[in-house]
Amino acid sequence: MPIQSTRCAAAEQYPLVSPRQILLPPGLLFLVLGSALTSVAAAQSTGQNSDDWCAVSGDLVLTNGRFLTVDADDSIQSTVRIRGDRIVAAGEDVGSYDCDRQIDLGGRTAVPGLINNHLHFLRAGIRPGYDVRAVETATSIAELQAAIAARAAGLPPATDTLTGGDFISIVDSWSTRQFAEQRRPTLAELDEAAPDHAVYMMGYPFGPGVTNSVGKRFFEAAGIAVSDEGTIAGQPGPELNEAQQAYEVLKQGQTLNDKRRSLRELMQFSNTVGLSTVLEGGGSFPGPGVFDEYRDYDAVMALWRERELTVRFRLFYQGWATVDGGIEAIQERVDNTFMGLGDDMLKVSGFGENVVANTTPIQPLELFVDAYTIAAEHGWLIHQHSVNVLELETHTTAFERVNEIFPIADLHWNLSHVQEIDEGILARLKAIGAGVAVQNHYYHGSFAMGDVGPPYRLILDSGAHMSAGSDGGPFSPWVSIYHMTTGLTSYGDPILAEQAITRMEALRAWTLGSAWDAHSEDDLGSIEPGKLADIVVLSDDYLSVPDEELKRLKAVLTLIGGEIVYSDGSVVACGGGQGTWYREGTESRCQLP
Repeated sequence: MPIQSTRCAAAEQYPLVSPRQILLPPGLLFLVLGSALTSVAAAQSTGQNSDDWCAVSGDLVLTNGRFLTVDADDSIQSTVRIRGDRIVAAGEDVGSYDCDRQIDLGGRTAVPGLINNHLHFLRAGIRPGYDVRAVETATSIAELQAAIAARAAGLPPATDTLTGGDFISIVDSWSTRQFAEQRRPTLAELDEAAPDHAVYMMGYPFGPGVTNSVGKRFFEAAGIAVSDEGTIAGQPGPELNEAQQAYEVLKQGQTLNDKRRSLRELMQFSNTVGLSTVLEGGGSFPGPGVFDEYRDYDAVMALWRERELTVRFRLFYQGWATVDGGIEAIQERVDNTFMGLGDDMLKVSGFGENVVANTTPIQPLELFVDAYTIAAEHGWLIHQHSVNVLELETHTTAFERVNEIFPIADLHWNLSHVQEIDEGILARLKAIGAGVAVQNHYYHGSFAMGDVGPPYRLILDSGAHMSAGSDGGPFSPWVSIYHMTTGLTSYGDPILAEQAITRMEALRAWTLGSAWDAHSEDDLGSIEPGKLADIVVLSDDYLSVPDEELKRLKAVLTLIGGEIVYSDGSVVACGGGQGTWYREGTESRCQLP
C-alpha cells in the first residue's frame, strides 16, 4: 500500500525531545532558526498550505501494526509516530494531523532494528567478487545451487578478461554440516548452477575451497592447483595454504570502488533481514580473515562521508598490546582518536576484541591490567575476546583490578564469546557492572576453542547483562535467534537445548542488550519515544512462527532513522506493486523482477 498523505496542519502535541540534546553555538543557532523561520514565512506568504509543504513537514505514522516495543514492560502497541529520525509516540492513539504520512502495516509484526554485538561486517563487506548471503539458510546442495543461480542471473557472464572481482564468492557463514549431503558441492554441481560464471566457495578461514570449470581455468592459470572435482586444498598452518592463496588471487586488482560496491550490497542484504546496527570488530586472521586496522576502514568511511550508509556502525578497534611492545598501541589510539567521535550512523565506541594481542596462549595479567587502565582513564569501552576458563579468569581479574582505581560500571565493559562461563565469574562481573556478549559459535556443531556454549539460560538467570551477536556470521540475526531459542544446530542436534531462552529474551539481547554494549541504549534498542526510529516490519509473526521458519524470517519494510531503506513491495509499493525498493547511495531505487 502506498504512503498516504493529506494537507498540512501543525502537530504540536508530540514535540521531539532527544535524550541527548545537541548544543549549538549561539551564532549557528541563530542561523539555523533564521533559516527555518524564513522557510515558514515564505510558505505562508505564498499560501503554501499544500502537499508540497506536507512532504517536508509531516510526521510518518505506522498504523495497524503489532509492535514488539522491547520497553520495560515488553508492551505491544499498534501505532508509532515518527518525526524526523526519532519516535515521538507509540501506543493505541498517537493523534492525527493533516500532514501525517501514513503506512498501514496490515496487522504485521514489527520489532526494533536488530543490533549485532560482535560482527566482522567490514571484513566481509570488502571481499572480492559477488557474495551469496542466501547460503546461510540453505539446507541442501540443491538449495545452494538455486541461490548461486539466482545470483548469477543478475551478473554478466565471464569473458576472456575475467578478474577476481567477477567471481561469485562464498566465504563466510556456511558449513558442510548444514547441507543434507554433509559435504561441499562439486565442480559439476557448481557448473550446473552457474555454467557461464566463475564461482569460488571457501570454508573460513583456512578452506578447503571449491570452484567450477570457469574458476578452475582462472586459478590454474594463476598457479593454484585444482582437483578434477574442483577442490582447492586447505589446512591450518603458518603459511598461506592453497585455498587462502586462491582467495588472495581474487583480491588482486581490487579497487576502493569495488570494496564500496561489495559493502553496499552487504548492507542491502542486512536491510532485508532487519540488521540495523553492527558493533564492528575489525580483526585479523590469515587469508580471508585479514583486516588492516588502519586502511580497511576506507570503504565504510567513504560511504559515511557521502551519507550512503544504510546500517549503523559502532567501531571497536583492536588494541594489540604485546609483551615486547607494551601498551604503546593502546596509548597511541587514545592519544589520536576521540572516544565517541562520529555521528549516529558511524561512531568510535571502544577497544575490542583483542585489546592485548594473542589471547592464546594467554598473556600476562599485568599487560591486561595496564591496557585496561589506559582505556578506563580515558573513558573507552572494552569488549574483550574471552573464551575458556583461563581467559575468563584472567580478564575478570584484570577488570576487578582496574575497577578498584577507575570504577567501570558506567563504561559498559564486557567479555565476549564466554563459552565456558560459570556462576562464579558471572557474579563477579555483575558486581562490578560488567556484562557478557554471547555469539552462536556452536550453531554448526563445533568450535575450536572452549566448551559447548555459551550457556544462555545460566547467564540470563544470573542477572548479569547479556547481549547477542554472531561474530564471523551468520549475518541474518534470525539464524542466531533460532539457535538461542531452540539450542539446535544447523543440522538439528539439540546441543544447547537445556540452555535455550525465550523469544522475547533473545529479542531483548539482540536489541537493548547490544545497544548497552555500545553506550547507545538511550538512542537504540526499543520502540519508545525519543529513540531513533529503527524499525523492522517482519514477514511473519516472530512470537508464533514455527521454529524451522524462524531462521528464515525477513523484513518486508525496514526503517533506519525514520527513512525507508528497504521494502519488498508488500507494504510500500513500487513498480505497480511488482518491485523491491532499496536505498542505494542517497537515493531510493525501485528494482523490478
